[in-house]
Amino acid sequence: MSKRFIACILSVLLCLAAVLTIYAAAGSSDDPLVTKSYVDDKINQLINTSGSVNANAQTDVQQLKAEILAELSSLVSNSSNNSADTAQVSLGSYIPVYVQAGQIILGGEGTELILRSGKANVYVTGVAGIVNATSGKELVNGNKADLNNIMIIPRNDGRGFKVSESAWFLVKGEYEIK
Repeated sequence: MSKRFIACILSVLLCLAAVLTIYAAAGSSDDPLVTKSYVDDKINQLINTSGSVNANAQTDVQQLKAEILAELSSLVSNSSNNSADTAQVSLGSYIPVYVQAGQIILGGEGTELILRSGKANVYVTGVAGIVNATSGKELVNGNKADLNNIMIIPRNDGRGFKVSESAWFLVKGEYEIK
């Protein structure tokens, strides 16, 4: 055999050894080449784990919901026992509320009110006012309430609107009519 032929065979064997070495390491933690079945198994493990977590979370949500409803019903029943005033709670969405001239609608902390018709002026017993979220201004005692503006009561300390002409409000949150 010639030296050239032996050198060619050794070169081919050397290349083959290099290729085998490169592909032998595939699929290790350093080079995560995996099969479809491996990926499917890992996905099923995650689904089973999250399924049990979801079941626990679902139970926790149900318990929390029951506690919140119990607290809200006690708040509503306590406020309905006060016969001189009308107190109600509007949760999650706006409800229309009719207020006659001369009456005052007071909001609880975080209550949103929108004057839809009629006339009303800001009623504040303290120093601070009511936030007009639409205009970005603070309304102080005696200011005229603008129609179709979202007004937010920042604290539960007797802030609201004194109605001078029968009015309809959209209310989200706790409110009281005096």
